[in-house]
Amino acid sequence: FKQNEDFKFTAIFEVRPEFRLPDYSKKLKFKVNRYSVSDADIKQSMTELQNNQSKLKQVSKASMGNYILADFQELDENGVAIIGSKIEKQYFKLGEGNFNEKISELILGKKVSDKAVVDLPYGEGKITKFELEIKKIEEQVLPKLDSKFAKSINSDFKGLKDLELEIKKNITKNLNDDFEKRCNGKIIDFFVDNTKLDVPKSMTDMFLKNMYEDEKKKPENKNLEESEFIKKNKPYAEKNIKWLFCREQLVQEEKIEVTDQHVDDFINQLLKDNKQQESDIKKYYQDSNNRKNLKSDLLTQKLFKKINEYANIKILDKSTDELRKENVKK
Repeated sequence: FKQNEDFKFTAIFEVRPEFRLPDYSKKLKFKVNRYSVSDADIKQSMTELQNNQSKLKQVSKASMGNYILADFQELDENGVAIIGSKIEKQYFKLGEGNFNEKISELILGKKVSDKAVVDLPYGEGKITKFELEIKKIEEQVLPKLDSKFAKSINSDFKGLKDLELEIKKNITKNLNDDFEKRCNGKIIDFFVDNTKLDVPKSMTDMFLKNMYEDEKKKPENKNLEESEFIKKNKPYAEKNIKWLFCREQLVQEEKIEVTDQHVDDFINQLLKDNKQQESDIKKYYQDSNNRKNLKSDLLTQKLFKKINEYANIKILDKSTDELRKENVKK
């Protein structure tokens, strides 16, 4: 390039890919399980509420189910204490986690200041010998399931029946939300799998870079290897970007719109349903980015609702008891 001469150059850049959506008005078919609440769900939730409101009482001897506070001294293969390898004031429950029934039997009947030698998982695929010294033994005292307990959860409840109905209502909502989420997932899979679309490399790189930076901020991921992370998550990134293109075109074809009034109506309803968090909700949606994200979410919800009108969905109704059995087999 010289002064008073033309400057000629070639620029290479990515452009928005051109593609055609599949015929979703006729070919969108899938089957999905829809789960209903069972008595076991309600019983489990009641037990969790009991545990949350339980109290700990110090006892003299250890028994199954007690909470133990102890110091752990690591031992070598000859049973000699390793200097500098002591872990103090650790809580555990007899009969749970690493302290299964077999290991817990070594502690049953012991008192404060007593010691016991146990073999526990410590490190990757490693079993380590520890001598533990008991500092405190506590028994969990559960509140009685009665009208007083129900009122402690919500002062408007007259008795346990009201509490059970509220639990059933909440679980049913969660199951319905999960059903809707899985249906939407099937819709996404349909468009991603049946749309011929080359994902722009720059978008994939940026998506993965942002994912990696977010994961790297977590304390447990400080040694996260970038190249391995990118290799593992590339298919996920490409699927998400592909769906973004499909979503945008579907919104245009179906003429889906969400106005600022729709956003305001949603926030007002949220405030009405969550009066105790009113100030936090207002503060959160004063941020223009949060309002923008909400508008995008509402647009997606409206789109899924419209696409569901075209879908031929075979619904298999099952109880959560059946789901538990399926998970046990896996």
